Amino acid sequence: MRNLRPQSSKAKPQESVRGSLPQEARDIRNVLYTTESHPPTLAAKLTAFNKIKKIPGTDWYKRHTHLTWCSGKECEPARKAAKAAQGKAVVVQEEGAQEGAALQDGPNLHGAPLRSFLHRRKP
Repeated sequence: MRNLRPQSSKAKPQESVRGSLPQEARDIRNVLYTTESHPPTLAAKLTAFNKIKKIPGTDWYKRHTHLTWCSGKECEPARKAAKAAQGKAVVVQEEGAQEGAALQDGPNLHGAPLRSFLHRRKP
């Protein structure tokens, strides 16, 4: 069977895929978060967005998309810290659960379980 599509010998310019920014646009966007230790202002974000929109192949890139990406970059350190703290909390909780079980079910000075001792005691 023959290929019915005409074959072009010329290379087509690389078309931008929706959701994929050209490298030049990504560089402009990344500069916002690599040069300063604090988050950029809204004006700086919109200036970068306007520069990105002038690059061919970024027709699909909207203001909302840009600001959502910026928000994600600003929240990233907090997410990483929370994830790290969550991992530590699980370890502490497991250790605490083991110690708590020993206190509840372990013998006291008289050989009786602590739980029964606490239930006997009246204020």
